[in-house]
Amino acid sequence: MLAAQIGTESARVALLAYLSRQGSTGQREFEIVDLVADLLHLARDEGIDPETVTARAELHYRAELAFAELGAPESTAAY
Repeated sequence: MLAAQIGTESARVALLAYLSRQGSTGQREFEIVDLVADLLHLARDEGIDPETVTARAELHYRAELAFAELGAPESTAAY
C-alpha cells in the first residue's frame, strides 16, 4: 500500500474519531473543513504557526500526488 493510501486511511480514522465527539453534519466536505480548522487551532495552541502547517501540508499533498502519478516510490525525505 502506498504511503498516501495509508495516510488517507489514517485521516479517515481521525475524522471518524473527531465526528464521534463533534457529531456528524452529514456533509463530508464541511466535516473535513471543521477538522482541519480545529487542527489549525491546535497548532496555534501548541505554539506552531498555522500558516506554516497549511503551507507544508499542501507541499506534502502535492508531492504525494506527483509520486503517485509517476509511479515512483514515495519518500517523505523528498519533501
